[in-house]
Amino acid sequence: MTAWLILGFFIAASLTLLYASFKSLKKARTIEDVPTSRIRSAHQGYVELIGVARQQQQEHLVSAPLSSTPCLWYDYKIERYQGGKNSHWTTVEEGSSEAFFELFDGTGKCLIDPRHSDVLTSVKKRWSGYSRHPARMQETSLLGRLRRQRYRYTERRIHADQPVYAIGRFQTIHASSAEQQQKDHVARLIATWKQDYEKMLDRFDSNRDGHIDQREWQRAREQAAQEAQRHVAANYDNTDIHIMSKPASDQAYILSTTDPAELTSHYRQRSLGLLLVGLVSCGISIWFGLNRL
Repeated sequence: MTAWLILGFFIAASLTLLYASFKSLKKARTIEDVPTSRIRSAHQGYVELIGVARQQQQEHLVSAPLSSTPCLWYDYKIERYQGGKNSHWTTVEEGSSEAFFELFDGTGKCLIDPRHSDVLTSVKKRWSGYSRHPARMQETSLLGRLRRQRYRYTERRIHADQPVYAIGRFQTIHASSAEQQQKDHVARLIATWKQDYEKMLDRFDSNRDGHIDQREWQRAREQAAQEAQRHVAANYDNTDIHIMSKPASDQAYILSTTDPAELTSHYRQRSLGLLLVGLVSCGISIWFGLNRL
């Protein structure tokens, strides 16, 4: 029974490694084959863009959790060293930011949704410490440090003004009509007024009976419509919004701060490495099957 389990493990490992090698090679070919588009003229669908990273709004600047460094995107991993006969590093915590940021290419801007993307960034930091979270580390004696668990921290970031390569699903959301923007603003005004009902009574309860009847509600809606019309006339936004996100199909979604040629080389080298390990695992499976079963 044990022999069959070992054989099954090597067969599964071989198939997994060979499939991963194929996927990595496919990413390299995709980067080479898909032409670069400009945001202003990009078609809807699978698109490659090259530009610089920009902050969407001031409140969208995030802070990397391990180093507290302001950035546009981050991911991090905390590992703990497990000593003993089979010493190894175990991941105890990891995560990544989901805040959108902008890619600007001189012709327009595109919001980048980093979720579910394969990110390769040139900004990577790795260091060690004696506390699970580096910000909580305290000075201790040498003996105290030796007695505590060792931790390893890895953090990757994308910063403003870095070059960004992106390939994924490009979608344009067209601006709403002035009529629709007025309706939306009316709904927001009514919702805001309802939050302070006493003030709304002072404003619209003309017969002072302590509630807003149907006629008074109609007057409130008319007042909101007038205010919304003036607001949209002064602030009408006809800007289309471009967004890049993960394709619905199995097409690659890649974000990178490295040159596309280097990116292609990275995926080809990874594909070759996975292929070699997969072939070795396949060879072990064949040898084990012929000699142990």
